[in-house]
Amino acid sequence: MTIHWRQAWRKLVVTAGVGTLIGIGATPSARADYPNKVLDSSPVGFWRLNDTVTPERSVRNWSAAGETLDGFYQNGEAGVAAPGELGDGTLLPGIGFGNLAFDVGSNDSFIEVDSSLLSGLSEFTLSGWFNPRSYPAGFGGLVGQFGAVEFGFNGGSSLEVQTAGGGNLNWPLPNDDILKPGVWTHLAAVGTGTQLQLYVNGQQVATGGTPIGTSYGSSTAPLRIGSGVFAASGDQFEGGVDEIAVWGTALSAETIQSHFDAALGAVKRGDFNGNDRFDAGDINGLIRAVNEGSDDTIYDVTDDGLVDENDIDVWVKDIKLSFYGDANLDGEFNSSDLVFVFVTNEYEDGIPENSGWDDGDWNGDLEFTSADFVVAFGDGGFERGPAAHAGTAAVVPEPASYCLQFCLSAGGLLLLRRRH
Repeated sequence: MTIHWRQAWRKLVVTAGVGTLIGIGATPSARADYPNKVLDSSPVGFWRLNDTVTPERSVRNWSAAGETLDGFYQNGEAGVAAPGELGDGTLLPGIGFGNLAFDVGSNDSFIEVDSSLLSGLSEFTLSGWFNPRSYPAGFGGLVGQFGAVEFGFNGGSSLEVQTAGGGNLNWPLPNDDILKPGVWTHLAAVGTGTQLQLYVNGQQVATGGTPIGTSYGSSTAPLRIGSGVFAASGDQFEGGVDEIAVWGTALSAETIQSHFDAALGAVKRGDFNGNDRFDAGDINGLIRAVNEGSDDTIYDVTDDGLVDENDIDVWVKDIKLSFYGDANLDGEFNSSDLVFVFVTNEYEDGIPENSGWDDGDWNGDLEFTSADFVVAFGDGGFERGPAAHAGTAAVVPEPASYCLQFCLSAGGLLLLRRRH
């Protein structure tokens, strides 16, 4: 893998829509701890709803089931702003930098997964983030399967879980900021086999229902989000939906609380080793993850669903505020970095994939070779001072070409000396 330093990819998505985007403000955006927590609990299906408009109008499933549970959206608007804060102003950085959501409209708008995931279950859990634009006059379906397990609003007065085999649970909405129009709220509905449970922002708020016979019900209806939950059609919810997950088990109260707590995560985006610094351990871990083809969302700092060279470039340029070639990570690329890497004695040492950023691997191939000098000097940061104050114009100073030639010559001499 080689970084193409001239790639014109760097962008920050600030799409207008429902709610506030994560990561806008004085505090650096956090890594995506919430989706990792959800995935750690092995959902049957998990739809992050970061999808934007595609010809297929497809919705990616992030669970182990993969594309077999991909969905599609009907009407509505994909790629709108996602949960940024709770009603009391608490930020939610742990959901992920640049995270997006789906805005359910008023005209037969929904997301459908062509599978009857909730049929024949003796336990279940449904969870997600929701932001009503307005309350429905009647039922407003959030997520579920008509004829089996159904979850959503009952008018503007309550939340309700209805099941064919385990009764119903109705929770009157409180007179505060919970689920008010314009406010994002985390909800979870659980069936344990003996009772139904409802959670709001990580806290259990209601229990009810009846013990099941064999299951919570069966139907041939597909899983729906936004409408088609309490009825085949017509139970329209209007507003934002995000991070929808389904389990065939009853998650514990502790697990649901841990999911919500992860959304509040305070670990800085790019601080992968959690030591509150952006250091060689972080960039080396990221480079290694890219080379291994990792899909761990911790390393996906661009939140585009990929762990690739774009994430490395964001880490170097936007998170660390530095240049390629800054081996000692002091924020600038100068002669001290060249001394730093030559001391490691790993220049073209013939040992496969043994070099890190602080050893001279700046093109991300786990080797220290002449190609790394080309990337570093091509980035235009040599002797320009700290990157945070160097401006945005990537003009390569004239002496840099001579220094590049010197580095290549010095590397050649070291290589010759090592061989003799």
